[in-house]
Amino acid sequence: LDKDIVFVLQTVGTNADAYKQQVEVIKAVAENAFSSNDDVRICVISQEYDSAVFLGKKEWYTNANDLCQALDAEFYIKLNKYCNRSESFKLILEKVDFRDNAIKYVYFAMNGYTNVKTNDISQLTLCKKLDVIYSEVRPARHEYSEQSYEEKVNEAIFKSGGEVFIVNDSCAENIINHINN
Repeated sequence: LDKDIVFVLQTVGTNADAYKQQVEVIKAVAENAFSSNDDVRICVISQEYDSAVFLGKKEWYTNANDLCQALDAEFYIKLNKYCNRSESFKLILEKVDFRDNAIKYVYFAMNGYTNVKTNDISQLTLCKKLDVIYSEVRPARHEYSEQSYEEKVNEAIFKSGGEVFIVNDSCAENIINHINN
């Protein structure tokens, strides 16, 4: 089965340690995915303060080496402000060219404050509009400021077949198992 995997990596935020761990998780997942699947592509979106761009200006990576080099060239900006995550979801909806026959995964790796402006695109919109398996990769003890919104997000995640992954020593293995099962 073909697999299209998108990681949204927050590159501006308050938790540089979680960012570093998430980069290592993405590398480990990529190495496993490319070595154990015949037809897999991985897209990484860099979520900046108020914009989102394709990592290395490339939509799809088809080998771990190129992807790991692009991740190594990325850097983290420490900022105590809310990043507008809707820009990443707009980019996915408008620019990511998923294959019709592929299983579509989206993993949002958050590591600082994020929000969605009023009436803007959120992960809830993404889950409704696209047939994706949506998951989040969160630092330990990370929570949304509004519990009711977090409950809606978690409901959408589980409804799509996704999971909430906590950044720890088994995170990469857990995501690999999620993709391979």
